[in-house]
Amino acid sequence: MTASMTEVQFTAAITHEGDWYVARCLQVEVASQGESVESALANLREALELYFEDEPLPTDVEHVHERKLRLPDLAQHQAWVRDALEDRGYRVVAIRCDEALGDQVARHPETFSNKSE
Repeated sequence: MTASMTEVQFTAAITHEGDWYVARCLQVEVASQGESVESALANLREALELYFEDEPLPTDVEHVHERKLRLPDLAQHQAWVRDALEDRGYRVVAIRCDEALGDQVARHPETFSNKSE
């Protein structure tokens, strides 16, 4: 940034994707990557500077309140949901989204029948 530019603070979200760290600005659609968190942030700063050479700096940047969320392991959560439903007498089946439901029901009537029958 040049000395005449106003300093604006942005929030970055950093994820580890494969061998790279990806830094995304949450207020502006600009992202970059690097081999470390520090290099991803440095590259994001450079990308933002280049972006704002052609775009005006925002006058009111909405600051994002950072919260870390811990999600359960997906497989563990799915097993818990399946077990809870089966405990209540439901039959748990997987429905494919790339195929019509009617075709799946016709092909597997035993799966889609009433469990109490």
